[in-house]
Amino acid sequence: MAVGGPSKIEPNFRYTYYSTAVANGDEEVWDFFWGVYQNATTAAEKRKCLFALAQSRIPWLLNRYLSWSLDRNYIRQQDALSVIDYVAGNPNGRDTAWLFVQEKWDELLKQFGSGSFSFGRMIKRTTGHYTTHFMYNQVKAFFDARPNAGAGTRAQQQALESIQANIDWIQRNEAVVTFWLKQTST
Repeated sequence: MAVGGPSKIEPNFRYTYYSTAVANGDEEVWDFFWGVYQNATTAAEKRKCLFALAQSRIPWLLNRYLSWSLDRNYIRQQDALSVIDYVAGNPNGRDTAWLFVQEKWDELLKQFGSGSFSFGRMIKRTTGHYTTHFMYNQVKAFFDARPNAGAGTRAQQQALESIQANIDWIQRNEAVVTFWLKQTST
């Protein structure tokens, strides 16, 4: 950690510093920044920590963090969906976040599904990055079995549209990009 701790880091650099430290650190580093989060006195500092904690590359830490997002002893209710979004934004946590949403769907819908725009954002963040027909079909089957998503109903359709757009882009451009990469790497 920085000499003197996180308070000695320029506030504008804390997102980067915290995120890089957690992404490249171990459990001890993660726990350190969990302590920073717990002791933070401003909402801005708490938000930086919540984001950074989701950048871990250690799967079990991401799983624990996701489970804590629904435990009010750890994460405030208004921050729960942000934690899920942040983990979904981490390439190492995308699938973990989607599995968590599937497992906790009923609880998430009950807590956030009626009128929360954040619920719709969470749906798109945990699914919109997929690029295969297999995942499109899996996500669609999950949504089809749960047609009443409250505030997330439109987001379900948008997520499927995003996955289809990703599939279409790859089909149109994969050969050209692969050719270009081969040409420029020699």
